[in-house]
Amino acid sequence: MLELEYDKYKDYVLQDGSVVVEMDKLSYGYVEAAHYWYETLTETFTSNDYNTSEKDKCLFIKKDENNVAICGTTVDDCLFVCNRNDEWVAKQVKMLKDKFQEVRVESGDELGLVGVQICMDREEKKVIITQPKQVERIMETFQVTKGARSPAMVKLMVDDEDSPLLKDQSDYMLKCAMLMFISQRTYPEICPAVIKLSAKYNKATEDDMKKAMRVAEYIYGTKDTHKMVLKLISMKLTSAADASYAEVVTLGLHLPSNLLWQNLLEKQN
Repeated sequence: MLELEYDKYKDYVLQDGSVVVEMDKLSYGYVEAAHYWYETLTETFTSNDYNTSEKDKCLFIKKDENNVAICGTTVDDCLFVCNRNDEWVAKQVKMLKDKFQEVRVESGDELGLVGVQICMDREEKKVIITQPKQVERIMETFQVTKGARSPAMVKLMVDDEDSPLLKDQSDYMLKCAMLMFISQRTYPEICPAVIKLSAKYNKATEDDMKKAMRVAEYIYGTKDTHKMVLKLISMKLTSAADASYAEVVTLGLHLPSNLLWQNLLEKQN
């Protein structure tokens, strides 16, 4: 605002060029905004007979005779899971619209949530998860022009001591953060490479950037066919750590090969 209306605010500029202001209300990015927003959101649910989950304070549950509503929240995104009762569902939406000025609603078996596209296949009883927008951001940031059949080079875990340090370490960490974000949601197979590359904080080399580019090329090469398919009855969570204590821990979801990462299997065959 100071640049747009300098004459209006110039009398409030201090000698060091800063301006001290008093806010009438909290805004996004304010240090305590998240705390007060959670209090507001919680009060909205609890005043409408929701209970907060003991396992997750961002999960709210309401039961009324034969009706159930479960809502998971991520900042200002709410994912409701309700039984099939149109009147009951409409009541939960009205609860939020009565409290907040603008509420945008998506419903059905296909919807987006926090950058993730969710498609529910009721016949096969499975959920398909993709991140097309995040994939496009990675393509644009890395400026990828070709694909790769695997996310890692043969010498992924070997550091090239002769490779020069990157001049822009922040750019490297930004790209690693983008890869880490997508690996935690829809591309778990790139986790080993991302974990290794992310450990090179402020010490990344040109060789490390080539390895990061290889991960991006893999995402580019599979962007049209890659999907995370979840079928709960076949899911098993396992964990493992290498001999170097507390250095690297990997987590994997073991699902039948015909359900997860189908594009990989097709390419290998």
